[in-house]
Amino acid sequence: MRLLSEVEILSTTTAPIGSLTADATTTAWSGYLLIVACSCGVVFVRCVTPEEADADLLRLASLN
Repeated sequence: MRLLSEVEILSTTTAPIGSLTADATTTAWSGYLLIVACSCGVVFVRCVTPEEADADLLRLASLN
């Protein structure tokens, strides 16, 4: 499943419950560590490679 789809599922299932906050940090070996947390306590954690990030940005740009 694509990263944007995963985050969209999280936002649509938890947004009515609470607010979402996100953080992305660079890791030395795998790319980025993405953490999206809802104020209700649900946390989404995923490692994203630079290639995955590029592919998602290209898909997002193609929607415009």
